[in-house]
Amino acid sequence: CMGREAGFLALHAGLAGGADAILLPEFGMDEHVLLSHISKVHREKKCAVICVSEATKLPRTNNRKVATHRTPDGSTRFGGSGEAIAKFIADSLKLDARHIVLGHLQRGAAPNAFDRTLSTVLGTHAVKVLCEKGDLRQRREKYQRRQLHKQMMYNEGRYEYEEDVYEEEDEVNGQVLDKAMRKEEDEGGVFVTWDGRNVQRIPLKDISGVDGKTVTANYPELVAAQALGIYCGNTD
Repeated sequence: CMGREAGFLALHAGLAGGADAILLPEFGMDEHVLLSHISKVHREKKCAVICVSEATKLPRTNNRKVATHRTPDGSTRFGGSGEAIAKFIADSLKLDARHIVLGHLQRGAAPNAFDRTLSTVLGTHAVKVLCEKGDLRQRREKYQRRQLHKQMMYNEGRYEYEEDVYEEEDEVNGQVLDKAMRKEEDEGGVFVTWDGRNVQRIPLKDISGVDGKTVTANYPELVAAQALGIYCGNTD
């Protein structure tokens, strides 16, 4: 499962898909307990399903190593944990264990009504933000061109500031535009969110550098999975 250092996707996918074990990056695994659990499940059901998060610690590494690979551009990505777990189980229990990487198949189902509503609402408001920013820049550029034209006319003796009845209004508009532009620059863009009732714009500066959330031992879905007898690693 995707998810990088967080096991939310794997936990939810495993719980919804009827997995017998869910291995998460937040919790190390006890290899002996895992093998015993899989062996018991296999005897009872003749099969076992294990959901593995992409950043799950590899077996036989004392919960220290994560499977990674390098992409053509030189960056490092997680990948290979599922294959390593399958090989470990096959070698240890002498069973036919195979792995499959779902990848973007997790996102391949037909959208339901909620998906359509969410994408429509967020997409509309995101475009609205872009249009507002574009309009603000256009107004700013128009104001700057007007000020430049007035300065050129003044230098040529064809313009008197004191006779311009719009001078005070221009100054106010300029201050408003400057303030708006500074706010936009300080925000560094916005993140559009929807809580089901309201759309909010959160400045990117407020969320950049914030530590991501991870699955905790008292997470409701994890508690439910363990209550169903699903092995989820060392959560104690």
